[in-house]
Amino acid sequence: MTMSPTEYFHRNFYICASFMLPVDAGVHKTIGDRVMWGADYPHSEGTFPWSREALRATFSAVPPETTARMIGGTAAEVYKFDVDKLAPIATRIGPRSKKSGRRSSICRKVPEESRCAVFIPGYPGF
Repeated sequence: MTMSPTEYFHRNFYICASFMLPVDAGVHKTIGDRVMWGADYPHSEGTFPWSREALRATFSAVPPETTARMIGGTAAEVYKFDVDKLAPIATRIGPRSKKSGRRSSICRKVPEESRCAVFIPGYPGF
């Protein structure tokens, strides 16, 4: 082997983390931009239909640029999405940036019908 395990990881792997917990969002500090957030739709343990609330809770302490990469930018690069073509859709239905000031406060009420671990009381954001 000519590289360290970390170098092989950074060359060959990405992690898709469905329903990341707020405590998990800090993983970007260790492994960089190799993480992609997912909602795990349509499974009952996923974030849908509370994905916006899950994003607010999970990424409230993560820098906006890093959040943008984790919730879409990295996936767009990996899967070679045409971001210009998708931009009008993302603008219409996608989450808003922390910088815009249009994002509402962190979710305060746990959706009782949800089976998603993101909404466990006691995690940062609740």
